[in-house]
Amino acid sequence: MYLPDLDMLVIEVPRTGMRSLERSLQGHYKKTHVGHYTASRFIRNAKHVPQKIVAVIRDPLDRLLSAVNFACRSLDDVTDKFTNLISNGWDTSVIAPTSQDELHYVFCPQTAYLDENKNYDLIPFLQMQKLYDLFPSPIKPLHTNKSTKWMSLEQLKSHKMFQDVMNMYSQDILLYSKLTPQP
Repeated sequence: MYLPDLDMLVIEVPRTGMRSLERSLQGHYKKTHVGHYTASRFIRNAKHVPQKIVAVIRDPLDRLLSAVNFACRSLDDVTDKFTNLISNGWDTSVIAPTSQDELHYVFCPQTAYLDENKNYDLIPFLQMQKLYDLFPSPIKPLHTNKSTKWMSLEQLKSHKMFQDVMNMYSQDILLYSKLTPQP
């Protein structure tokens, strides 16, 4: 999402609260919904380098559970999505999904949306208030995009492909641990 008044690009990493942010900004700031772009893709298409680039990073395990509850409706569906991810890798080309078949994008690692050569302000999901604090006018956080939870964390962890998927998120796990060091 690009906010021209602030010259800020918010990288829309799937399942990190971006729809809630977008709704919170409604009526307060002009914004352009650019979809799930990397910064490089935005800069190339817009021919403009924003002054500030921000991304929210979520605990990879919580994000995976959110993705499953959002994009899958059954255990077979989870297995299909995991099989596709492990067999084919991830694909960040879906910018704005138009069908249930395109929901595989929510399983892409968060780091797939971050370019190595860009300077980001990275904000942990549980500290999302820091993102809202970047706006000059106070913005009330709205959490309006909660997925129906049909799968629990325990069920997810017991899935036969769980560890294989988490192995694909190794860079996300490393990044999140750097952002949220434990004592």
